[in-house]
Amino acid sequence: MEIGAHTFSHPDLTRLDDEHARYEIQESKTCIEKELNTCIVSFAYPYGNCDERIKRLVRESGYEFGIATDSGGDTIEDDRFQIFRVNIFPGESAFQLYKKTSSWYRAYYRRKRGK
Repeated sequence: MEIGAHTFSHPDLTRLDDEHARYEIQESKTCIEKELNTCIVSFAYPYGNCDERIKRLVRESGYEFGIATDSGGDTIEDDRFQIFRVNIFPGESAFQLYKKTSSWYRAYYRRKRGK
């Protein structure tokens, strides 16, 4: 299990200027590291939204990788700061969990959404 950061107040970072985006990205990391006394290496973009500017700010803030949603590549090597993430929601069935954690799910997901 890993605990990562996700901003301080959950804004869409792509709509913020650099100063405010940097604060959200760094303050989240600082607070979690202080509370848990551990190094936080991953960052999940709120709403999965990121662009090259935001990915640069995340990288400059000391994270090793960034987690997007369906915009990420097929492997972590495609872009360490825009990694595909599967969302699991409360109330999903055992079959939905099985499906979403299966090796074939990403191809199915993209085909279903025409991506």
